[in-house]
Amino acid sequence: MNHVTEIVPNQSILVVVPYAVEKSKPLAYLSVYQEIAEKFSCDLVFFSAIYDRAAEIDTWVSGTYLDNFRKPLVKHHQQWLEEQAKQVRKSGIEVDVIVNWAKRPVESLQEYMLDRKVSLIIDPAKHHGILDRVLHRPIEWELIRLPEVPVLLMQNDVTFENGAVALALDVAQSGEDQDKTNEYLIQTTNSWVNKMGSRLSLINAYPSAADFLAYAPAEWQMPELQGDLAKQHQRRLESYKQKAGLAGDVYVGEGQPGDVVDNLASEIGADLLVIGSRCRTGLSGWVIGNAAEAVLENSKSNILVLKP
Repeated sequence: MNHVTEIVPNQSILVVVPYAVEKSKPLAYLSVYQEIAEKFSCDLVFFSAIYDRAAEIDTWVSGTYLDNFRKPLVKHHQQWLEEQAKQVRKSGIEVDVIVNWAKRPVESLQEYMLDRKVSLIIDPAKHHGILDRVLHRPIEWELIRLPEVPVLLMQNDVTFENGAVALALDVAQSGEDQDKTNEYLIQTTNSWVNKMGSRLSLINAYPSAADFLAYAPAEWQMPELQGDLAKQHQRRLESYKQKAGLAGDVYVGEGQPGDVVDNLASEIGADLLVIGSRCRTGLSGWVIGNAAEAVLENSKSNILVLKP
């Protein structure tokens, strides 16, 4: 797959549907999926990977018995998804339904995307306890770590049209690489804003002076240093705003990004919070994690994760 810089018309938006959804209710966020597909002239794919742990008992679930056990589950889930797809197809949007029997949903999803152009993945996100995050890596985290394709994590049923969008930028670092990353985030977010008629604001979290005051010269004063940090980050955000020709406001807040960006997004009434993720994988991803994961676990907003 090529690097995705925007949601491309005539490509697919892949909606991840957990197997454990409540079948007696309509699919969550159905109107949101339809709205996005219409605005970007894309088709939809309802993708679900299902699995039952009883299939792991090889001594008695094997061969023909396994097929007889598996097929009704797949068929029933596919029929339910087809009913959901009918509601969207009435508006003229093409919807495919894919149900795979797979123990590892993200690997199954990756295999499917090898032969299909996907501009966006949408997943109904949820918060996880510490033990759950340690023992079972949440699927949202795995999707964030996938390269190239943006991921929209839905937590609220909203209408994005004419709404407010908050884009979190890292301006603590400077240099050509960071400028390119921030410019990519602004460009890609702007394509969303233009399609949806949204209002875009830039936000940033700056560190507390207390974090490094112990290493500073004795004559430095914490209030003055904190004020200088806030002004410096505000100026850098304003610089990106002017360079991109944006009309929205800029906001900065003190503290950890996982807390600050969500608070700022809530204060300005954002329907969507946009962040970038470095897609760290392997051992470093397991030990260090991604800032996007910290934001997800603290945020109540809908989050669009872009991959610079």
